[in-house]
Amino acid sequence: MKLNAANNIISGGKLLINDGMLNLDQDASIASQIILNDNASMDLSSGKKLSVTQSFEVPTNLKLEIAGTDGGSLSLSETLKIAGIIQFSPPTVSSQTQYHSMIDGTLELVAGSLLDVDYHTNIASNIKISGDSTIDVAPDMTLTYSGDAIDVNTYQLTFLGKGTLLNSNAVLLSNSEGLIVFADDITVALVKVDAGSSSGKGIQVKSAGAKVTNMNMGADLILIFDNEQYVFNVENLVVSSAATLSTEGSRGLVNITELLQDNQDALLTLHNITAKVQEEIKLSFKNQIAMTDSAIFEVVGGLTFNVTGTMDFKGHLTANINLMGGTMCVLNNSTIDGVISHLSNSVIYIAPEKILTYKGENKLKVNNLELALQGGGYFSSLDNNSISLNQDGGILKLADNATSLSHLHIDQTVSTAVLEISQNQSSDCSEDQITDTSSTIRIENLDHAGSSNLKLADKTLLNLTNSILSLIHISEPTRPRLRAY
Repeated sequence: MKLNAANNIISGGKLLINDGMLNLDQDASIASQIILNDNASMDLSSGKKLSVTQSFEVPTNLKLEIAGTDGGSLSLSETLKIAGIIQFSPPTVSSQTQYHSMIDGTLELVAGSLLDVDYHTNIASNIKISGDSTIDVAPDMTLTYSGDAIDVNTYQLTFLGKGTLLNSNAVLLSNSEGLIVFADDITVALVKVDAGSSSGKGIQVKSAGAKVTNMNMGADLILIFDNEQYVFNVENLVVSSAATLSTEGSRGLVNITELLQDNQDALLTLHNITAKVQEEIKLSFKNQIAMTDSAIFEVVGGLTFNVTGTMDFKGHLTANINLMGGTMCVLNNSTIDGVISHLSNSVIYIAPEKILTYKGENKLKVNNLELALQGGGYFSSLDNNSISLNQDGGILKLADNATSLSHLHIDQTVSTAVLEISQNQSSDCSEDQITDTSSTIRIENLDHAGSSNLKLADKTLLNLTNSILSLIHISEPTRPRLRAY
């Protein structure tokens, strides 16, 4: 059927399409009920609009193709329900308008439906997900979407293709049973998580290079990797409230360009996950980031602890760390593969019987500042990267029963640095509940090349083994003990 007269109107009755084409050369309107009995196509000329005023449906196993000279618009007053396929095809000839358009109304994707975008397309209609559905955007093509949020609800929404979904409103996980599947290396502009994922739900990654430009996490999210070689890329991860990011199945890599947490409720826990952040992370409030036992975390741009910032360590962290104040909370055996720079008075808390293994290339220099190491755990390093009292005015405070160091260096250039041993000291760490009334501190290897002051509080014992001593000035309040082996 060819509609080439200006402002054609088809009204009344039913318009049956049996493997036919609507060829639109001028603006036209169809008020009749459209029924597809077979595959159909609409050839919409550039700059022309076909208005459909009643709801209609593309049944299962049938396809509606939007074709022709690109740039035409399909305007919906009601709902276009897709149970089969709606395909936006490449144009047969070129024009100045480089996209198809669908405006107004609702595009409803029901179970088994496919929105197939093979050419640049703008959809301003609202997309409604009413069953497990698929959106396929071809390589180098863009689906620009400006309708309401695409709410996955309790269904599965699968993304195919290597193109781009440029959506101004989010693809939304509003229900714990919702699942988004990235089955190809597609790019989606905005994903929002409002409901915590149930097991087996959340986001499934079935490709090596899928990407989300902006992801807003307001609830727990589970990532399910089909293969440990797969990478899920997130350009900007914005945490808006307390949430846990975790994985199930194989552990692929979550590659985040920038992590943003702009309020004190935006606490992020990393659980059973391998994650990398490219940009620097500034820790400015308590429990801002927590790592569980099985987390592997790399921060290429490094971590900076500001005055009130804390982070829970329970795994392997690869990052350079700038201590600008704040507290490192080591709650389980952890490894830090990166350089720790002490730039302002700071605290390192290691929980009782836990080990912090420091693999930085350089010594942890106290400088002319105060560094507190406490908690009752063990700071493990080598001689070349040990904690170092390297400047006059520096103070290393060791507290809490059983706190131990494998190595401590006191530089030959210092004469007034202070090693202070005390009893129980509190911290901002969530699991710090030490109540011991006395402290035994152990330093396994002390390389004391310079001259320093040792302050031993009441009811404290300092054990030194394998120690090279130069000159120590001991300040004794009441009955402290120094034991050297």
